[in-house]
Amino acid sequence: MHQKIIQDVIDNLGEERAKYFGAILASLEHDTRTQLVPNLLYAVLKEVVAVVPPYLPANDFINLLFAFVGDNSQKLTSVMFSSQYVTDSSVLQSVTNEFVEKVIETTYQLHQQGAIEIGERKVRSYSWPYENADFPFAD
Repeated sequence: MHQKIIQDVIDNLGEERAKYFGAILASLEHDTRTQLVPNLLYAVLKEVVAVVPPYLPANDFINLLFAFVGDNSQKLTSVMFSSQYVTDSSVLQSVTNEFVEKVIETTYQLHQQGAIEIGERKVRSYSWPYENADFPFAD
């Protein structure tokens, strides 16, 4: 039932992002920790799926998500029960932006370590010491 909170958002994402977060949702469905705070979990996901980079391994992303919700449940709950949230659900971003920053930081660290391949093109260049060569070459 809680997946309906986010399913419409995922359906409107690009192909790569929708595939990534679809896999995240499938994993969460079978994760018993989800039963503890499903409303907070899916509310956070709904706010971040459009902006977080989709490169972390699913388990790493899910572990970060549970840690974030566990550490920030009071902040999340206070925003969700505020009168501002009733009229503008984007106020939750004041808390979820911290999660986005954590995902970006973790993604960057893993990329720097070579653990994440994000499909970027690699450029290699070769040079020749032209100043040492007589051109055109004499046979």
